[in-house]
Amino acid sequence: MSYVGCGFSMAGLTITIAFQILTRKARKTSLTCVTVSLCTSMLIVNLVFLSGINNPNALKEKSAANNTENIVLRSNWSDPPEVHWCTAVAAILHYFLLATFTWAALYGAQMYVLLVHVFKQLPRHFLVLISLTGWGIPAVIVATTLAVTYRAESSLSYRQEEFCWLAGLDIHGNLDFSKPMLWAFLIPVGIILLFNLAMFVLVTKMVLFNQSQDTCSAKKVSSAKKVIGSLSVSVVLGLTWSLGYLMLIDHDNTRTVFSYIFSALNTTQGLQIFILFTASRKTFFKKVISLAWGSKFPVNTDVAHSRCFSIQGLNTPESEEHYTQNDTLNFSETTESIPSVLY
Repeated sequence: MSYVGCGFSMAGLTITIAFQILTRKARKTSLTCVTVSLCTSMLIVNLVFLSGINNPNALKEKSAANNTENIVLRSNWSDPPEVHWCTAVAAILHYFLLATFTWAALYGAQMYVLLVHVFKQLPRHFLVLISLTGWGIPAVIVATTLAVTYRAESSLSYRQEEFCWLAGLDIHGNLDFSKPMLWAFLIPVGIILLFNLAMFVLVTKMVLFNQSQDTCSAKKVSSAKKVIGSLSVSVVLGLTWSLGYLMLIDHDNTRTVFSYIFSALNTTQGLQIFILFTASRKTFFKKVISLAWGSKFPVNTDVAHSRCFSIQGLNTPESEEHYTQNDTLNFSETTESIPSVLY
């Protein structure tokens, strides 16, 4: 399930990144930067997971023991010879997973700010600030974890021997609170997920229930599209990763059920992003047709925008002004307003 899901996610994320870059002129630069950074870090996570999660030492031991169960290996009780690339894989996965969650939090925060302050300009050097935050905070956490726990003669204080990931279990298979998986990954990710949940609730509330009467779209968005928009936000914010904490329940059957649900939802997260943010857009099909057929079948790329504004401070019935704006865009939809980003 993990291999198939990650394969589809990698394909979906690659197409989404290319689509975002090719149509970047039609949206705010900051929106493109956050989305591309999020998808890039998620793509690297899937690629590294598929290519490097297995430790050859662990595979040999399982093969010798004729055991394929997901158990704590005997080699985890001692210090086997260091496999440097396995430690490197654990560090890379640690970094890009944290980066994925950090960029998801930045996406949620930016979504909320743009919804509250529709016409307010973002701060100067905003791209530099969010880039330093999105890529810098995970780097600090990973570097601190390596400095505190990793020793060449005792690599298992940092990573596991069963597979190339952070050490987290004791010799009995229970979560060890002194291991880095708890304080260097589960706790930071838990804090980010709580923040993302708060952003999701606020954004969903504003989109579904608090549609502004001062600035509005002349064409009302259907309830179904609003629900899809909220679902899209939850996918990008990675809220399904919270199911991973339910896998810590000390009950085998319950843990197994949540493991399957967790794997199905999160290994296909890149595919979900592709479906909700790329494949569902008219501009994506226009771009595909253009690239596939060239000028044989000309595509109309004129986009009409219609908005209404209420004039504040006037009590007359004629205090509402309407206008329609027609722009010609190169195979891209205008996404400078939050509803078009959501839907």
